[in-house]
This record gives sequence, structure tokens and C-alpha cells, in this order.
Amino acid sequence: MSGPANSNKNLKRDAEREQQPWGPALQQQPKQEQRPESGGQWEEVKKKKVKKYPSKKEREEAERKCSQLPPSEGPSQQQPPVQIKTEEIEKNFESMGVSPKKKIKMIEASPDGRVYEGKRGTPCRLEVNYLEILINNLKPNAFHYDVTFTPDVPKKMLPKALEAFMKNNFPKISYSFDGRKSFYTVNVMSKDLEETFEHDVIAILGDRQKDFKVNVKLATIIDMSVLKHYRKAEYQNNDKPMQAVQCLDVILRTAFNPLISSNRAIQAGRALYFAQERSIPLGDSMELWLGLFQSAVLGRDALYLNVDVAHKAFPSPMSLLDLVRSFDRSGNLPARFDDRYGRQLTEHLKMLSVSYRPDKNQPAKTFGFNGLKESANNATFVDEKGVKMTVQGYFQKKGIRLQFPDYPVLWVGSRARNVYLPMELCEIPAGQATNKKCTPKAVAAMIKYSATSTDERKRKILDLLKKINYQNPQGEISGFGVEIGKNFIQTDGRIIEAPQIKYLNQTVRPDKGVWRGEKFLESAKPVKWAVINCDERTSIQEVVTFKKNILSESRRMGMNLAESRGDSDYIKIKMASRRFDDDLNSMVKGLEWCKVNGYGIVFVIIVDFNDCYAKVKQAAELKVGILTQCLKANTIFRMGKGNPMMTINNILLKVNAKLNGKNHEVIERSYNSFNQVNNGVMFIGADVTHPSPDQSDIPSVVGVAASYDDVGFRYQCAWRLQQPKEEMIVDLENILVEQLHFYKKQNKKLPTKIMYYRDGVSEGQFTEVLEIEMKAIRAAMLRIYGPQQPQAKVTFIVVQKRHHTRFFPTQRKFSDGRNNNIPAGTVVDKSIVHPFQYQFFLASHAAIQGVTKPTKYCILVNESKILPDDLQAITYDLCHLFTRCNRSVSYPAPTYYAHLVAARGKQYTIGRKLDMSLLKQEYQKRTVQPFITVECPMYFV
Repeated sequence: MSGPANSNKNLKRDAEREQQPWGPALQQQPKQEQRPESGGQWEEVKKKKVKKYPSKKEREEAERKCSQLPPSEGPSQQQPPVQIKTEEIEKNFESMGVSPKKKIKMIEASPDGRVYEGKRGTPCRLEVNYLEILINNLKPNAFHYDVTFTPDVPKKMLPKALEAFMKNNFPKISYSFDGRKSFYTVNVMSKDLEETFEHDVIAILGDRQKDFKVNVKLATIIDMSVLKHYRKAEYQNNDKPMQAVQCLDVILRTAFNPLISSNRAIQAGRALYFAQERSIPLGDSMELWLGLFQSAVLGRDALYLNVDVAHKAFPSPMSLLDLVRSFDRSGNLPARFDDRYGRQLTEHLKMLSVSYRPDKNQPAKTFGFNGLKESANNATFVDEKGVKMTVQGYFQKKGIRLQFPDYPVLWVGSRARNVYLPMELCEIPAGQATNKKCTPKAVAAMIKYSATSTDERKRKILDLLKKINYQNPQGEISGFGVEIGKNFIQTDGRIIEAPQIKYLNQTVRPDKGVWRGEKFLESAKPVKWAVINCDERTSIQEVVTFKKNILSESRRMGMNLAESRGDSDYIKIKMASRRFDDDLNSMVKGLEWCKVNGYGIVFVIIVDFNDCYAKVKQAAELKVGILTQCLKANTIFRMGKGNPMMTINNILLKVNAKLNGKNHEVIERSYNSFNQVNNGVMFIGADVTHPSPDQSDIPSVVGVAASYDDVGFRYQCAWRLQQPKEEMIVDLENILVEQLHFYKKQNKKLPTKIMYYRDGVSEGQFTEVLEIEMKAIRAAMLRIYGPQQPQAKVTFIVVQKRHHTRFFPTQRKFSDGRNNNIPAGTVVDKSIVHPFQYQFFLASHAAIQGVTKPTKYCILVNESKILPDDLQAITYDLCHLFTRCNRSVSYPAPTYYAHLVAARGKQYTIGRKLDMSLLKQEYQKRTVQPFITVECPMYFV
């Protein structure tokens, strides 16, 4: 029937016809690898698609547009001082040793072509959450097979389908499956390497049964023996070690299989998650599961397995009626199910499955959730006999009286059919790993729980390792000849000294990553200021107190804020409209009044809802052209309950930078291979932020911040929109042309060195990011410098925070705080880093809570030949130049600013739907006012 599911026969038919996922959404399947025709045994070189450099036609079009723009409307609209034809750019690539038609290779970090470690700092011994992978008995080869399933969904059933295939046809062959399209075996499945196997199987998972056609073909033979010799020079630019490591990663994951098969754990990504014996609620109907993350790593001294505790929010198992109760503060079910409840329920169930159990004595049936439909007493369908009836009538006929017939029904299962289920007969089953973005409340609760000491984190990891049991002699791992060490390894680190920080009348040195300065090194120009209050709860008296505190603290810090003028510089705006544009227009009018009356900056008290922050920034920066400093209403409230001056101080750190002041600077160190001031250097941070996996209609946002002073404190920014999940910065060449031109305008010269800190790039994307972004940097320099002038020397550094490496002090004298963390300034560039690439870990900050996460730096290009000690010190210095706080931060200021710029760009997109096919035009509609970009370049902090 087309309606409520009522029989196993119908369930089987649904499964056969279903062409959409009924569980969590499938990740996009990668394209089938092409097998080279070489006969017999072969080795496949995987070819990654690389986005090509912009075509000649595209560059000529971009240069034509640049030449037509008026030269008086800010850096983003000025004509470059030197116009170089595309043919000259192509020709001059050769003079720099790079052909635009060839890939750029990674350059060694050291001047003499060797990778070596730094030496400065106090030596210390550290424990690392790495286990050694023992490969003395490693099998020489692994056979990589491509497997396809028809139909190719649902993903959850693929392991069962392959298991059925192997048991029926190759019961004696051990295998390791990646869960998608590849599996590896120790033994070849057929002497005929060209043979293709195709069989029909039935996969059973819970209450689901599905027929699959399984097709298997040998893709390549992996030479596993290279893992014993990968540190030899012959493998420096060879793909074989990484192919073997990828295979090893899949092999090691087979240790998870017994726990998954017994339903004791759930695999999500590279981690295996376990439900807690006692549920750990996170709020918003989510609960915390702990898991073990693992990843094989090519170290400089050995092959390692990185293991770490992982935390993930899972939807709490509950009835849908209990879920609806949680939406109401009273905890009661609503008498009328209005649109608000519908939106909340749909958002929570998106990408999830629901279980349906009309009879408590029968097993539940599971369906994927598609959406909500009409109420049960209105939603109709036609049964098997062709009779049209309502969902309520159908269940009455079955002897089930619905208690909430006015509630909407759930549309579940195949989207090709209309299967409707009453809400009151459905539940959310346990153990659903989802990629949906967590609510702020759940994230805050997860952070609070996971913020433990190093000792506690280590205990959690070791407890999880006992559950996995890598040492099981009967497991698939041992069949491949792999063994895993039991204990964390130790490595050598160094604690480098923090730089001195210069203020107006004093010099301070940070203590454990924190310092206190008095007067700003350079105060911003005198400026009038006003307050706009968007919060109904914030009283006029609280605003008056805030204004007095701002004025008092600004005087102490050496700023020149004008005296307050009573009520004349105070405006109250009600932000309560359901229409985004109505509130936006109200804010525009208030800010225009401030600008006309000569106010240089406006403090805006915002509410936490209704996209208030986005409305303020769009009105101020896209419409009016005036600086704003937003403060949450709760911040104003808290300042009235205690000592407000610390909060006021932090606010003024941002305000002074926005008004072109300079809070502080790092006193220049003695660098043997890098002179920052005399030669001129531009520090650039670049980042791309992406929407969450469940947001397909939201673009990725590029953020770039480039310094324009001689000490790396002041920055100018640019942002762009590009397609979701596009990690490479498409318009980087034009962005850097703007930044270099602005630098020249401010300094009357061009930089001789560029340090490019690129965030968010994985190791598998290094070749691609060099191919696209390094070429874009060089092309931008040719357009500005011209072919006759020397180009700036580029140091290209990838900054990585998304890793699971953690360090544990082995001696108390080298630990910091109650969580027993490594101190700020700890560097590790031995043992665990890549054998050929120059990399180092730097913990540049003192963790406020939890275990310190060091930042990993991968140097891909080092044309300046900066020595390791100098590069680490320069990077550490930049971590002390973030304007928002008087403490060293976890990664360099330019990278931090790039992230802020991308976040600001995202705020500009809120409020109206974007045309994803015309993102260039959507960006142009949101151009920041020239007054902001030219006169107040650091408005984004």
C-alpha cells in the first residue's frame, strides 16, 4: 500500500525499490579509479584531480576589468600600478624556475637541502599519544580490490553485503574493508589478475534485508615492504609509502569489526564510539559518546599509530512525543502543533532514522526520515484494495486509537513513495552517528566534559585501547603481519623563550603565555562615539555605567575617546521584527544618523537571537560605512555584577586596533636568516570556512588577511564566496594584487619576503594547494612588481589544528597549571614529524581548560631559506600579536585574522537566499564600503 507500513512483505518491497538512504546520509562516493593497462602484476599511481591554473582567457578578462576600475575607490577597486600581459606572466614563470604547465614541487626547508631540527630552547622529554607499529613480520604485499554494489545504497549495509560475498565465495581469505569501495586482502583471490567476480548476495542489518549485486576486480598490488625502508632517499618523492599507509589504516580499522558486529560500538570516520554506561546528556536531546580515534603516521624515526579519545554528540534515544515535550519549557505536549514545533522537529530529525513500533511485542522497523506532512486525521493514502482513507482511519481499522490525530505524520522511507507514520508510534533509535552541526548548548556541554587534565585524557585513551585489543592474535591485523606497541612513545622537545612585548612606557615578558600592559604603544586618533541599544532588558542606567567605565579605562590605556554627551549619543532600536530587512533598515537609519553627526565608532548592544549581529555588520559595513563594536546584552549585565574593568580592557583592545592604533609589538629578536624590519616582510593568513555537511545551499567563504606594517600588527583583509567544499582559494591572485598594492601605498615600497600561513589544508592536498595557490602568489607578484624587478621570496606554511597529537610532560618541572599541560613555547620537531618534509609542532599558548592542542606547521616552500630556529621563533612571535587579548594564542595572528575575516563574510550572507550558480555576483552585492576598507582596515577584529 501507499501509506503506513504494515507487513514484512511491504518492508522488503520498500527496500528493493528504495533508491535513497534510509539511514544517515551517504557521503559522496569517489569516482572509480582507472587501472593502468600494464598486464600481470602492476602498481597503480593514483592520479588526484588538480584544479588547473586560470586560463589565458580568464586572466585577460580579469586584467581588463582591473584596468577599467577607477583608481580612487580603495584597494579593492584600484588599478594595479603595473599591467603585465598574460603572455609575459607565462614567459616569466620560467625565469623563476617554474613552468605554469608543470606542478610546483615542495622545496626543502633548510638552506643546504637537508631537513634538520632546531636547537634553541630548554630541552624536555615528552610522552606522545603514539603507539609504535611493529612491522618485522609484515606481509610483503597486499591486494587492493575495487568493489561496487548495485544498488549503491544504503551505506550501512555495504559491510554486510561484502561479508556475505566473501563468506559465500572466499571463506578462507582475510580482508579489510574501508566501508565504501575498496578492500584489501593478504592473499590474491585468483591467479588470473584480470578476473572479475560478480555475485548476488542478501545483506541483513537489523530489521532490514536488501539484495545486492557485488562486483569485485583487482585494482592494484600494494608493496607493503616499502614501510620497512620508507626513510630512504629513494622514497622522498614517491607515492608508494603513502599508498601502503592508506592500506595500513584500513587494516588497523578491522580491529573495530568484532565490536561493531556485536553492536557494542559505532564507527564514524576514523573513530569507534561507545555508548556510556550512564548517559551523559548534552542538552537539546543529545548525549555524549566517547570513542577512540586512530591514524597511521609516517614518523622520522618509525611508523606510528596516533590514538586519541574522541568526543561526539549522538541523538538521545527517545520517543518523538518526549522530543516534542523537550521543545516546551513547561515540558508539556502542545495542544496545537504549530509551525514552530514543526521546524524544531524537522531540524532535529534531519539525516536521522526513526523506528516504528505499533505493537510492543513486535520488533521495531526502521525508516529514514524525509519530512512532516499533514495531520493524521487529514493525511490520506490509497491502500492495497484501492480504498482511499486517512492515516487515522487506517489505524482505527487496525484497532489502534491515535491519541494525537491532530499532530502531523512523518513521511519516511523511499522518497518515491508516500509512507506515513503517526508521530506517537515512532522513536529515535540509539547509536545514530550524524554529521549535523551541533547546537551551541550541546557544544558548550561537550567542551566542558572533555576539558580534562593530561593525566585523565591519557587514562581515557588507555581504557579505550583495552576495549579495542590490537594485540588479539586471532584478529585480521595479525594476519597481515602487523603488531601494535602497548605504550605511548617518548620524544624530545624544547621550550623556547617568549619574546618581549613593547608598550608605550614599558617592556614586559609573558609569564606562561600571559602578560599585562599599561598604555597602548600607539593610541588611535581622537574620535566621537555613540551607543545603540538593541536589547529591551538593558536599562538606561546600565548603559550609563558602561559609558563611564569605557571612558575611564580608555584614559588609563592612553586612548582618546571623546567625553560622553549624555543622552545625545544614545539610541535605542527595537530588533523584534520577523522580517530581516525591516530590522536591517532600522539599523541603517540609526547608523546613518551617527555618521552624519560625526561619530567615528558606535558601540552596539545586541541580543543573542534574531540574527542581530549579522544585521549590525551588514548595515554598518555594507550600507553605511561606519565602525561598530558589538557587545552582547549578557556582557553588559555581568559587568554590573562584578569588576567590569577586565571586560572593558578586552573590548578596548579591539577598539584601538579598529581605529588604527597599535596595542603593542614584539621587540625584534636576532634572526640569523631573516631580517624582518630592514628587508620588509608581508605576513599573510588564508583560510576557507565550509558549511556543515547538512547545508547544501550555503557557500564556502574565503578569508585572507595581509599585514601592511613592518612589525606584523596591522592587517588588511579580503573575502570571497566560492562553491561549498571547495578548499582551494579560487580568486587568490586578485586578492593578493589588492593586498600588495595596499602594502606599497602604506610603505612606499614592496615587501621582499612573504610569509604565507595557510590554514585548513590536509596533507593529501599539499600538491594541489601548491599547484593552485603558489602559482597565484607568483602571478600576483608579477602583476605588481613587474618582470624586471626581483620578486619577493615566499615561505609557504600550512597550519594544521585538526589533528590528534597530544603531548604529556614526563617531569613536573616542565608542566604548567593544574591540568599538567606542556608550557607555552614547547616545540617538537623530531621523531614524530615527516621523514622528508620540514614540519614542527608548536604549543604557543597556555591552555585555559583541558589538554593543550599544539599546532602543526608544514613548510612546503622556503625560498627565503629561513633556518628552523628562526622560523619557529618568528611563528611564536606572531602568536603574541593577536589584538584581542594579552596572551599568546594557539596559532599565528594572520591565520587567526583570516578565520575572523571568513566568519565576517559569512555574516554578510545571512538574511537572504543566495544563488549558488552566481556566487561572484552575490559577492559583488556585498562589497564592503571603501571608507571601511581604506580608512579602517582592521574593522574585522
